[in-house]
Amino acid sequence: MTGYQLPFPDDSFDVVFELGCLHHVRHPERVVAEMLRVARKGVFMSDSNRFGGGRPFSRYVKLALYRLGLWGIADRLKTGGRGYLYDEGDGVYYSYSLFDSYAPVRAWADDVFFIPIDNNAPARRFGTWMTPLLTSHRLLLCAFRREGPGGSIGGGSIGAGSGGE
Repeated sequence: MTGYQLPFPDDSFDVVFELGCLHHVRHPERVVAEMLRVARKGVFMSDSNRFGGGRPFSRYVKLALYRLGLWGIADRLKTGGRGYLYDEGDGVYYSYSLFDSYAPVRAWADDVFFIPIDNNAPARRFGTWMTPLLTSHRLLLCAFRREGPGGSIGGGSIGAGSGGE
């Protein structure tokens, strides 16, 4: 089983969750689409935020490159054309931010919240207006539907983790 094609019918689970997997898959948008497909009421994703790491100036540069549509080029240069990096502690990982998944999650949900889950000094220095986009390297995204598909809140099960390739 992979996160790209979950073997469950639509709206199978009340809640689905992902814990630190999306930055390890080549196409996290496909995994997120599957999570949204099988979720009925809620989606929780805890993962990285590329914009929250590095020196303050580099955070602004990364955000500017992303907003200008140049992040893919910058990432290819940074990774030597591979599109991924390797870290002894984390293994193979791709450039990812939970903010990349905001648009499809927001289209699915009635309410979406980002919660910083790392306790770092830059978040305290920057103040609150940028938090958590430029201050938190790790985030928790919480998305909820007030009513399930079809306008009713029905029973169901809780579960369904999502993984990568």
